[in-house]
Amino acid sequence: ILLIGIGVINSQMDFVSKKDLGFDKEEILVLEVNGFSEVQEGIDAFRNDLLQGIGIKGVTVSRGLIINGLNNSRSETIDGAGNPVSSSIYRLHVGHDYLTVYDMEFVAGRNFNRAIASDSGNTFIVNEAAVRAFGWGAPENALGKPFKRGNRDGSVIGVVRDFHFASLQEAIEPLAISVTDRGRFSRITIRIDTGQLSETLAFVEETWQKHFPQALYRYSFLDDRLDRQYSAESIFRQLFFAFVTISLLIACLGLFGLAAYATRQRFKEIGIRKVLGASVPEIVALLSGDFLKLVLIAFIVACPIAYYAMERWLADFAYRIDIEWWLFLFAGGLAISISLLTISYQAIKAALTNPVEALRHE
Repeated sequence: ILLIGIGVINSQMDFVSKKDLGFDKEEILVLEVNGFSEVQEGIDAFRNDLLQGIGIKGVTVSRGLIINGLNNSRSETIDGAGNPVSSSIYRLHVGHDYLTVYDMEFVAGRNFNRAIASDSGNTFIVNEAAVRAFGWGAPENALGKPFKRGNRDGSVIGVVRDFHFASLQEAIEPLAISVTDRGRFSRITIRIDTGQLSETLAFVEETWQKHFPQALYRYSFLDDRLDRQYSAESIFRQLFFAFVTISLLIACLGLFGLAAYATRQRFKEIGIRKVLGASVPEIVALLSGDFLKLVLIAFIVACPIAYYAMERWLADFAYRIDIEWWLFLFAGGLAISISLLTISYQAIKAALTNPVEALRHE
């Protein structure tokens, strides 16, 4: 059960770390604004200076961060049949270049454009989940649809491919993206070239101190923050692995003792069999067979229990692996291999013993 469990847990956590999130999470540096007005007022000059530096690929701002979820509110529009419809929808306020910096993919329409005045407050970009929620059918049908969220009344100009703005334990929900009001943002996102990381970080800090000497400079990498979403699962995996290791060690010690006892009990039988022509492999197979039968029975009992337990654990993830049959075979094969290695020492030792010694033993 433990071997199957650690196999499933490792597979799921590998799946989480390699899952396509719908945006490029690598080389993303996030600066905390912390409410400093000088940062919010001087962002344009700061951005322009950064973009002149080597190793800076893009700069944008946002009111939130696509980690651990976003806030939601009620939105109103019309469905595919032209009927009024309203629904709760998550919201993300960003700079004009946000979707470009995060390398998000459009399935219909266009991105925000600084040259178009209405894009600074009266237009929205929605995700594919919103298209489905509002009954628009194909993504192209969403373009131009009236859209009202709170006090913002505008229309849809684009549809972006679904991306994860919460952990993989939650399904992707409908989302509306709009341009944040000037001076109202809490994060600055910088896409950098990590090939020259130390120089780029030094340049970013130097530029920050030049423009915002009074503001606290604090940064983090987006991929690190994403990994921390699964800190509880990572700790659980480490503890589970330690428990599996200790349990296997104790089981092997017990098996070793049983093998030594069984060998001693059949000492004379082994000697007689050798005198009658039994080979060393035959003796080893004889002594190992009874233990391997027990391991096989344990495997048969463990499979349904482990499957049920791991299905319950995986139920916490909206995006998860399917439990593959090979995980069970691998765990069974590993259990048999560990058992054979544990038993083989005693079995080979007994098989190599001089049969005269065995027959003389009483």
